[in-house]
Amino acid sequence: MISFQPGCVIVGKYQLDHELACGGMGSLWVAQDRKLRRKVAVKFINSIAARHDDSLARFELEARAMAHIRSPHVVQTHDYGVDRGHPYMVMELLDGEDLGARLARERCLDVTSIATLLTQIAKGLDAVHAAGIIHRDLKPANIFLSRIAGEETVKLIDFGVARQESEDGQRTTDHGVLIGTLKYMAPEQALCEDEIDHRADLWSLAVIAYCLLTGKGPFSGSSREEMVLSICRDPVLPPSLLVTDVPAGIDAFFERAFQRSPQDRFHSAGQMASAFAAAVKEARTGTLPWGARTPRAPMASLSSTVVEAGPPPAAAERSGAPVRATQESLALTELRDDGLAIPSAILPSTYTPARRSRITDSPWARRIAPKKSWWWASIPVALAVVCAVVVGIIGGGAGATASSAASAASVIDASPPRVHGH
Repeated sequence: MISFQPGCVIVGKYQLDHELACGGMGSLWVAQDRKLRRKVAVKFINSIAARHDDSLARFELEARAMAHIRSPHVVQTHDYGVDRGHPYMVMELLDGEDLGARLARERCLDVTSIATLLTQIAKGLDAVHAAGIIHRDLKPANIFLSRIAGEETVKLIDFGVARQESEDGQRTTDHGVLIGTLKYMAPEQALCEDEIDHRADLWSLAVIAYCLLTGKGPFSGSSREEMVLSICRDPVLPPSLLVTDVPAGIDAFFERAFQRSPQDRFHSAGQMASAFAAAVKEARTGTLPWGARTPRAPMASLSSTVVEAGPPPAAAERSGAPVRATQESLALTELRDDGLAIPSAILPSTYTPARRSRITDSPWARRIAPKKSWWWASIPVALAVVCAVVVGIIGGGAGATASSAASAASVIDASPPRVHGH
């Protein structure tokens, strides 16, 4: 048996440098290809796992699957074999981070960045599916953001639980076994159904996109059973209710992507990426500023625009701060006799008092708009002025002489406070 340590040489050509990662099933090392003089990654499964035919078959399947896929968006396999009882796999060495690390650091991404990522992921996933392989464990940790020549390139990695038909038509994994990461599983995969196809991976891709956009998963549960029920039964909350400035087409995208029946979902990863990119492009080229929502269905004949911005337009123009318009549904909470309606805007949860709103484009709004808040604030001031005038008039009539004024003062000082009521 080999004692893995720096300097150890595998099959006389791969010299181990240092360990990158280690888990229950094996380890991953950086090594030097002594013949080609290049850095590579060498993956091992441990001796215990190597004794089980199932683990060995999966490891060999992973190597064979990756070797048959020709795509710049799938990690490349250079070699595979067994050295002194240890199966090994030699792959290209990637420089960068996985999408899980990016998501943990930034929590969520903007729609433009997500569209760019989905486009690259889709190219790799379509190549995987074209080779007759289902990844079955697509998640942020298995999507690597590799830096190549100063640019970021997405690479799909870890095909350890992939499904592929063997040469005799038999699958190499057990039936009725939950394989993968439950949070990202499609309903048919979570229910351990035998007949799953590439559209299970498309569901997982939709979950990843939802997490990137909202910072949270579309399904939840405190136990495995609750999570499975949530995946199979619970409606998905539209992202526009969780994140501001989501293009209207994005909600429709997720509505289709999360259809429980595989036949009702997108047919390929490329189709998914194109639909997402189209929704983003439509928002960019629409009549509203980029990032604004398209109008929802109006209530009655109410048409309204809520202007959400810190400074007023003039000040924003001077300071260079952007002024964004957002379309919102409004609920009428009161209709007065004089025809004025008092609106209650359904605003995002991130709304703060610092953000101002102005209602326009409706008959009653034009009547309300000219009124300023200072008019209401002036009422107490006006009342105070009137009271002062009245007191002055009364005081002038009662104070004819200095002696009467002194007498009145003595009475006030001597009398206890009294409360007058009518």
